[in-house]
Amino acid sequence: MSDVLKYKARVLDTKSQSFCGAKWYEAVIFLGSGKTMSCHHNPYHEVSDTAVLENYKAIHNTSEKKQQRAEMLRGERSEGCNYCWRLEDNNSVSDRVYKSQKFTDADNQLAFDSDPNADVDLQSLELHFDKVCQMACSYCHAGYSTTWAQDIKQNGAYENVESDKQQHYKYQRKIDQLFKPNQENLYVEAFYKWWDADLHRTLKELRILGGEPLLSPHIWRFIEWFKSKDTECSLEFVTNLGPKVDVPRFLNAVDGKQVVVMTSMETVGEHAEYTRDGVDYELWCKNVELCLQSKTVSRMSVLFTVNALSMFNMCDLMAKIIHWRSVYGKDRINMSINILRYPVFQNITVLSDTARQQLATTLEQWLELHRNYITDYEYQQLERLVSYVRVVDAPDNLQDVRKDFKSFFTQYDKRRGKSFKETFPELADWYRHI
Repeated sequence: MSDVLKYKARVLDTKSQSFCGAKWYEAVIFLGSGKTMSCHHNPYHEVSDTAVLENYKAIHNTSEKKQQRAEMLRGERSEGCNYCWRLEDNNSVSDRVYKSQKFTDADNQLAFDSDPNADVDLQSLELHFDKVCQMACSYCHAGYSTTWAQDIKQNGAYENVESDKQQHYKYQRKIDQLFKPNQENLYVEAFYKWWDADLHRTLKELRILGGEPLLSPHIWRFIEWFKSKDTECSLEFVTNLGPKVDVPRFLNAVDGKQVVVMTSMETVGEHAEYTRDGVDYELWCKNVELCLQSKTVSRMSVLFTVNALSMFNMCDLMAKIIHWRSVYGKDRINMSINILRYPVFQNITVLSDTARQQLATTLEQWLELHRNYITDYEYQQLERLVSYVRVVDAPDNLQDVRKDFKSFFTQYDKRRGKSFKETFPELADWYRHI
């Protein structure tokens, strides 16, 4: 029996068949829109403004989460956790097991023994102040980017993109901002009150996201406030390091604290600038090097969102990262390989079988040549990617999904002043015949 299954049997199964520590100790909170969820697999839900005004801890301890905690203590399956239940019904280890492992046995036992209606202080938090962003990546949407929202507002909905069941490209989603960037935000103020009272003692990891967090008007107040507190909480920033991001100001502001910088990129040059609309690839490289040169940045991580268009040159980006390791130290920067699944028409499986097999072979050859230059974890992630590209079945409605691909990028080109066929000549014939 694997260690993770032993943990499940020893810790979780002795409590209930549905207990998950993340429901108590982990959260994603969108302060700009007043939404929260326990993890990325949960649907987000609204945080009552009335409840927050009465109790600042209500930005995490919502009535919905308290109900789900009660269900877990009874061994019942909460509807919002269906992602994990599907995995477990297929004899797989779900994320509730991995996430619960982050917390001590004592903490999990304390949660299990607690009143489900009691307020709980977090250990792990992903915090979005707002969705201000200067970029509009092809696979992002108006819920996470003001530039995307402006595109929809100015040009209207994208038409004939039917496989996008969440309708990301048709309207500004409910996760939109409730407050203007410089407006006093009751959820932001609740967060500060909570931090001052208890959260600075219990929080072990805090990750700041956007939008683009380094463009948020809230960020400079937050950094100064964080620096003034006696806390052992690790601090991470997820930033695109793109145009308008004042990296020297940021590095100067966090001086005296050790921070982790995570930045998104999955390919190079014009391919990157096509899919990550608004990015300047060479500027991004310079900003990465500024962070690597800074003593206040303890570690960097490049977050790959691997999609149908990124794989053609992603090996060049990985080679760039290996070069940076040779200059700045092998432990200064790492790679995190994530496979884009939605929107489905930008998933790798939309490509032809021939293209998929060629891309998989290219990646395998690169891995063979560079095995000694990457970590075991990176190697495992890339092996998983190769397997995914080779064997994962395309959707049953593949032709319809491909039509959505062409429809979307035809409109994307017109709106953004780009050319798919010029940027990806290797796909031009395939694209033409969709």
